[in-house]
Amino acid sequence: MPIHINHVSVYQSEEKKKILDDLTCRIEDQKITLVVGKTGSGKSTFIDVLSGLISLDEGSVYYDDEPLWIKQRVNTKVLRRLGNVFQFPEQQLFARTVVDEFTYSLRPFGISNEEVQHRTQYYLEQLGLAPALAYESPFLLSEGQKRRVALATTFSTEPQWLFLDEPTAGLDPSGTVKVIEYLLDWKKRSAGGMVITTHDLDNFLPIADHILVLQAGKLVANLTPRALFTDPTILLQAEVGIPAQLDLLIHLRELGFHVPAHFLSAKTLAELIQTQLAQGNCRKKTEKIHVPILIDATISESAQSKIAASQQTHVNSLIYDLDPRVKWGVYLLFAIGIFAQTHFAGLVLAGFITIGLIYYSRVPFYKIAVISKPFFILMTFSFLLSGIRFGNVALLWHIAHVGFSFRAALYTFFQLTKIGILMGLGTLLSSTMSQLKMKASLEHSLSFLRYMKIPVEALSLATMLTLRFIPVIMRETGRFSRIIRARKKKWTKHGTLHLRDLPALLIPLLLSVLQLGSHFVIAMEARGYRKIGQLRTTHVTLSLCKRDLLAMLFGIVVLSLLLALR
Repeated sequence: MPIHINHVSVYQSEEKKKILDDLTCRIEDQKITLVVGKTGSGKSTFIDVLSGLISLDEGSVYYDDEPLWIKQRVNTKVLRRLGNVFQFPEQQLFARTVVDEFTYSLRPFGISNEEVQHRTQYYLEQLGLAPALAYESPFLLSEGQKRRVALATTFSTEPQWLFLDEPTAGLDPSGTVKVIEYLLDWKKRSAGGMVITTHDLDNFLPIADHILVLQAGKLVANLTPRALFTDPTILLQAEVGIPAQLDLLIHLRELGFHVPAHFLSAKTLAELIQTQLAQGNCRKKTEKIHVPILIDATISESAQSKIAASQQTHVNSLIYDLDPRVKWGVYLLFAIGIFAQTHFAGLVLAGFITIGLIYYSRVPFYKIAVISKPFFILMTFSFLLSGIRFGNVALLWHIAHVGFSFRAALYTFFQLTKIGILMGLGTLLSSTMSQLKMKASLEHSLSFLRYMKIPVEALSLATMLTLRFIPVIMRETGRFSRIIRARKKKWTKHGTLHLRDLPALLIPLLLSVLQLGSHFVIAMEARGYRKIGQLRTTHVTLSLCKRDLLAMLFGIVVLSLLLALR
């Protein structure tokens, strides 16, 4: 059951930027296929596409003759043949016991409790774990044991295709060996295939049958390990780098060892060196095999143009360079003028000014849309609800008549429009101000509170961290939602979650956030933050200049206009 990928493209929905760009290839079954590329090349997205976790903007994916997508829904028949192992899979554990983790993963297949017990015992042994661990809490296991339990829950579903995203990241050498041994054993027993994304080329190149190289969302190479061994420059062009084993093999050849033109396991390579040293048939220095360190001019120029464009964006927009205290001041002036409005004329003016500032600052409109879309839905619902008027009730179940007050609905719409404009300005404010500058501006503005023994530094730091942690929590929520969708083997609309799946989301999410908080505390203590109220030095210095005064004058003028139109 090979996989046919035909002209697949995936866009980053907010920016309409291609994450995967017109990918076409065929992935053979009963083979191990590696997907390599530098961070950000689209490897994880590629795995999600093959798993049905991301919908396609263009193209199609077929498993033999079966389409992965039927209209707007994932083909459940195909989905149940797939198994996913995500990065750091141990973080997905949530159940009371290890066997409960297996039960959750096997629930979609409708198998008996006896079969669940059998598979739990069998696959724990396959990953080198004691069967007695089945009734232990997964949270009491070591990190390596947790990783192998999570891997075992996926293997227990006995998929025809395995998709693994950095399966050995963070594992010790013995754990890595166990995982690779199992993957080789699985390949012999399964009629399907395996796709692995990895940076660990030294361990996975010796077992790979085929290699796909991604760069900036494009498939730049589709080749065998032997072809890669012969011409490894493609790895340099894709900014992946030469793996240590290949570098060693090249030097061994230069020293006269007879090295086959394919990748070897560490054990096989050691035996080869030992044998040839014992036989004494390795020659002294021979011709050097030159692997040029290529710097692709097109990549370099592209990267430079992106950096230049980014810098140009900041240079052209004075809003980024304004003193953050001035930004806060202008925002407050806008807020006063907007909340003082009693007519739509002032709100129309404020709206046009807000749109103009967003356009001038070159903040992507998708950032505004992410917040504004649900707010506009709320505004529409509130508009309709506030306008409904009920007449006299004749009977308990019979209403005489229902009316609609356009005036009441318009008043609600008017008040919510004020909040909507301020939300747009707030997004502009946060998008054009770094966290450090925001913290510094709050400390300067609230410095008078120090005389009242109020820990201003702690307050400003807490504000900055709250804003910082919101996108982190949203990202982690999305990550664990993807894992749940993969384990359930059932298509659900993106963003929806059944009530019984809440523990599988909330427990890992809470543990992840607590771990991030713990790492943050350690980092803060290492930097000298050991008590609240302690003064710290900072490289962010704030000073007002002519453009800041002009910006403040602009805010005063806008406030005057808004007050005149009220």
